[in-house]
Amino acid sequence: MIDELAILKEAIIAEMKASEFYKLAAEKSDDPEVKAAFNELAAEEELHMTWLKEIYKNLVDPEKKTTEFAFETFLNDKAKKDPNVLKFSEKALASATISVAVYGIAVNMEKNAVEFYQNAAARTLDPRLQRLFNMLAEWETGHAEQFSAVYETMMDSWWDDQGFAPY
Repeated sequence: MIDELAILKEAIIAEMKASEFYKLAAEKSDDPEVKAAFNELAAEEELHMTWLKEIYKNLVDPEKKTTEFAFETFLNDKAKKDPNVLKFSEKALASATISVAVYGIAVNMEKNAVEFYQNAAARTLDPRLQRLFNMLAEWETGHAEQFSAVYETMMDSWWDDQGFAPY
């Protein structure tokens, strides 16, 4: 149980950092489409953090113990959230003012989250936590793949703007 609590604490901090990063990225964007996508990502990371906090409290305080974790109720009550939130038009990609660095950082952050959640799923003995961590790893994989695609497109554009074409 102590290991699960340590994993949850680390996960809560990681989700908080990701949420704050995406909020900052949204603030820096001039494009409404890009801003909306980053705000949606921030909200999704906050949802993850809320689940993790509730689960932590549930595990620490036996009196609060419930038969379901918060994320299970969410999954049972709602359709699974589409992890493909970064659906930018070509116009948005061409006009986005968010630096290539933001996307590069986001790719690395999401890849680290995937690895963390995969390792957490392997370390925990609680099947419900395994399910949660595997689901979060899947969602973060979707984000990493999307960020990578956007990052590559923006890098190509950046190199072209710098006069380094052909690459």
